Amino acid sequence: MNELTSPSLKAAWETIETWMQHVKARDIDSVVSLYCQTHNAFWGTFANQLRCPQAEVRTYFDSFLDVKTISCTIVSNTARQLSDNVVAFSGSYEFAISPHDEADIKALARFTFTVRKEDDSSDWKIVEHHSSVMPENGF
Repeated sequence: MNELTSPSLKAAWETIETWMQHVKARDIDSVVSLYCQTHNAFWGTFANQLRCPQAEVRTYFDSFLDVKTISCTIVSNTARQLSDNVVAFSGSYEFAISPHDEADIKALARFTFTVRKEDDSSDWKIVEHHSSVMPENGF
């Protein structure tokens, strides 16, 4: 991962680290709370539809986190500070998933998170999240 050189980059990245911790804990409420309530767009790693308000984001995680165990590890990342209160991260991560009654799954995926500092607090919220499994053939 590239260096987080500004306070905004560091604070924004904490949101992504918190997201990974909540995913690992399978804490749906906490994961969903990291997304902007109304102004967001989310393409889940294994999703076939765009989910926009926070309530729709929840429907994805209700299913995605219904597993025995899950973890997410960043493989590569780059950060772009778009303004004092907007930061975008793009890279790849690997999910290790143990479904309830199936063989374990490892999935390498690419991601983009865009996070924005809320006007009325010091909280950073996810306003854009795209994640998709890496193509097997590399094209």
